[in-house]
Amino acid sequence: MVRNETDAQDVVQDALVMAYRKLHLFSGRSSFYTWLFQVARNVAISKLRSQKRLVSLNGMPDDASPGTSLDVEDRGPAPEDRLRREEDIEMLRTALERLTEEFRSILVLREMEDLDYEQIAEVLEIPVGTVRSRLHRARAQLREELESLMKATER
Repeated sequence: MVRNETDAQDVVQDALVMAYRKLHLFSGRSSFYTWLFQVARNVAISKLRSQKRLVSLNGMPDDASPGTSLDVEDRGPAPEDRLRREEDIEMLRTALERLTEEFRSILVLREMEDLDYEQIAEVLEIPVGTVRSRLHRARAQLREELESLMKATER
């Protein structure tokens, strides 16, 4: 999934640490291998999302001398955009901390760990219908918290 051996080794190590930390969440409804595979898959997806895109230098002319610069358009976010994003992330963290553990955990499993409803139901040992209703209420409460924080920062 991560396309190189070094990153794959990192994913395996991170997945084993994550599995050890979350072992108490393993309910035994599926095989341990299936559960561990899902943990590793989620870690790999997170790693892929966090990696920055690399610029390929294969387009350099063969006759280019060492030290020749390659003009590459900077398509990354502007500094003010990065700052705004960091502020948004901090606001989201604050809003998440204000939620009850029940709502916070279901949002993290769905939105950050990318588990589907059936997997969340298995992890939390609740019916799928309960997952759906809690997730709906958790999103509504998170929206309210974010709106409250945004109004407070506008003052």
